[in-house]
Amino acid sequence: MAEIARYTRYRSTPDIPPSTAFPREHILYYPLLDLKLRKDKSTTPTLKVLIDSGAAYCIFGSDTATLLHIDIHSGKLKQDIHGLGGGSVDLYFFDIELVLKSMTIRCYAGFMDQEFPGNGVWIGLLGEYDFLSKTPVALDCEKLQIRIG
Repeated sequence: MAEIARYTRYRSTPDIPPSTAFPREHILYYPLLDLKLRKDKSTTPTLKVLIDSGAAYCIFGSDTATLLHIDIHSGKLKQDIHGLGGGSVDLYFFDIELVLKSMTIRCYAGFMDQEFPGNGVWIGLLGEYDFLSKTPVALDCEKLQIRIG
């Protein structure tokens, strides 16, 4: 069964105020999913996670690992992942579950040894490997809808 979610408004004020290039203000919306992460018997509260078609992996920070009682350094290491803020990070991978309202998706996700730099809005990325590669996702920007499954 498909899951339908709404895009999330990024901020309450326009991100682009009126200008010559953009004569009308512009409100920015992001494809954020509200979901829980589960590992063994630990489950996070509901978190906002960004669907990112440019991300190679599903990525979370040490703050989320703490909620799941994960010792980050016990994961399988992949070094020098590029792209987060133009730099590189090491990721430690674990099998987890992404829990939406009506579906659970098994996912091999990477965790950074630092908090996730999500501007205080989102707490992680859902990327190509083990999310977009195995779960149909449709983004409808006009209707501000996300369809999963």
